[in-house]
Amino acid sequence: MEMTKYNQLKGEIARLQREADKVRKDALKAAIQQIRGLMQEFGLVLDDIDPAKKRARKESTAKTKAGKSRKAKAAKSGAKVKPKYRSATDPKLTWTGRGRQPKWVAEWVESGRRLDDLLIP
Repeated sequence: MEMTKYNQLKGEIARLQREADKVRKDALKAAIQQIRGLMQEFGLVLDDIDPAKKRARKESTAKTKAGKSRKAKAAKSGAKVKPKYRSATDPKLTWTGRGRQPKWVAEWVESGRRLDDLLIP
């Protein structure tokens, strides 16, 4: 008897979730139409909405025109990056602070300790 009630509730939850998703989709569609209408009415473009992205795009384009940035050149040349962190338990283990954290760093942080404690002076 309890399992039947449970399955009924699960079915109801799934139905409500589908209904909520549809209502949200319809609301988003209406909001986008309203925004497009306002943009057209006032002659706005996306860059007018978020000027920071416009600047970032300009800088990116400028770097492309001027050649590769220093970082891109260093990465391409295979330049080594100096380690920023060292394991407290095994000094041979180091990490530059770039990319995914090594397991030993993740375990250190998950145990409630501060990443700054591993900084190399």
